Amino acid sequence: RILADFSLYLKNNLINSDPFYIKKNNDYFSIPQLNTYFNNNKSTLSIDYKDIHNYELNAKINKLDLSKIYSILGKKMRLSGLIDSAEIIIEKNNYIKPNSIFFINTSINNGNIDDIFFNNLFISSSYRNNRLLINDIIIDSEYGDLNGNGWLNVNFLNPKINKYDDIDLIINF
Repeated sequence: RILADFSLYLKNNLINSDPFYIKKNNDYFSIPQLNTYFNNNKSTLSIDYKDIHNYELNAKINKLDLSKIYSILGKKMRLSGLIDSAEIIIEKNNYIKPNSIFFINTSINNGNIDDIFFNNLFISSSYRNNRLLINDIIIDSEYGDLNGNGWLNVNFLNPKINKYDDIDLIINF
């Protein structure tokens, strides 16, 4: 076992952790619980890592202002607001699932997507093999509510849509 913690400033943002340990379990390195703080906003991570083809990352994020993340990245994104809560899972098991799988459930308050302002955005989705599956999306705004689900083919590394891409979305306003 290795016991560690960290504290650093990145573009005037304090990022630190509670003490945590790293253990080796069979061929995997494991961090069962890593409490991190971004400007005192707590997130909890757990990590199992064997190699680039076998890993799992679980993250729970609370009360995180997206503009602070963008200030570190040096780039403003189209989505802004306060992450009320988010659960993110990234996993890959080369023997069972040869491609990475991403899962996200999040609630974002008082934000906007481009010029569309909302009180709350909730999304539950997954991504694998260039398919984004939207289990549920709900946007609550002063102009009304939008909800929907469905899927679309998209390659996030090359997001241009071509004539062979499929989309199946159901949206209610």
